[in-house]
Amino acid sequence: KKSQTGTNSTEVHILSGATNFQGFFLHTGTGLHNTDATFSFSMTRWSGEERPDLVAIKKSQTGTKSTEIHVLTG
Repeated sequence: KKSQTGTNSTEVHILSGATNFQGFFLHTGTGLHNTDATFSFSMTRWSGEERPDLVAIKKSQTGTKSTEIHVLTG
């Protein structure tokens, strides 16, 4: 969830396959502030470790005037 969250940050919600995706495995806030439509997200093993990492890609309206990639390691 990108905005209007209880944690005042971008949140991750993961459904559990053990409950046939009827219950959540994880609800948590991240180190990212509330985000908007200028962000897209992906999960990958950026750091090469077993747990996947959350990758936030800010495509426009950046302070650097270029695409920014933010990696939150698992």
